[in-house]
Parts: sequence; structure tokens; C-alpha cells
Amino acid sequence: MYASYQRRILSYLIDFVLGQIISRGTMLLLAPYIDSLYSVQLIGYAVFAIWTIFNFPFLQSSRWQATLGQKLLKIKAVDIQGNTLSFWRACYRGSLLSFCPWGAFMYFFSPQKQCLYDFLSDSIVVKKEEDAPNIHRPLRHIKYSIIILAAILLFTPIALGIVALFRY
Repeated sequence: MYASYQRRILSYLIDFVLGQIISRGTMLLLAPYIDSLYSVQLIGYAVFAIWTIFNFPFLQSSRWQATLGQKLLKIKAVDIQGNTLSFWRACYRGSLLSFCPWGAFMYFFSPQKQCLYDFLSDSIVVKKEEDAPNIHRPLRHIKYSIIILAAILLFTPIALGIVALFRY
């Protein structure tokens, strides 16, 4: 059975809070040794980005098949055949999650309850007690993946430009 949206969001929030604790802790430890507040913040953001990008691949491709938040909520990320994600597939999934979190809304429109980053990385999130359903995906979906990824790459700079206009 597919993991519910509530469990997925809550597991992400748990992982997010853990990442914030680690990055803020790093900032507090380094603040006395670095003169520039900007440099301390930059280091904190870098630590959080590294946590987010690598937390998912290492834990999701391990025996756990889940991040700490997913483990607490008894869900796991698997490929569409129900197998453990490979490190590189989990890395791709984590990177997509980091750079396009709004892709989570695709969950409501997907019959397999996949978010955009799940769809593009050929993965699903299921309840831990059950095996993943075997989903057959024809090759024609590759063109949709490319179109969606191109739209994200086009939309992100435009959105950042609009935010920058209103900020200054």
C-alpha cells in the first residue's frame, strides 16, 4: 500500500528539523571563530544543503530503505519493482526533492501516489509492513519526465527573478 500524504509530509518535516538542528548547531559552534556573520550563515546553509542531498541517498539505499523521519513513521522509499533504491537513484531523488519541493503536489494526481521527484526517479513510497506493488511503466513516460524537468529548469530562474524584483 502506498504511504499517505500526511505520513510523507510529516517524515519530511522530521528530516527537515533534524537538518536544521545540525546546521544551526554547526553555526553556533563556528560563530566564535569566524568574524563575519554572513560567512557563518553561508556555512549553515551549506551544511543544511549537504545534509538534505546526502541524508536521503545514504539512508534510503541502506538496509533501512528510509530516512530517520520515514523510519519513525514506518514508510520506506523503493524503486517501482519494490527493491531497495540504488545509491545513485536515491541521490537523484534527494536532489530533485531539494530543488523542487513543490513537486509534492503531484501526489494528488498520480494513480501510484508519486510526487514529481518519485516519478522522475522511478520510485515510490510505501508503508513498511507491506511489499511495494509492481508498477510497469512504459518507455513513453520518459518524454513526460523530460518535459516536466525542462519546465522546472525554465520556471525556477523565472520565479527567482520575480522574487528578486520584488525584494529590492
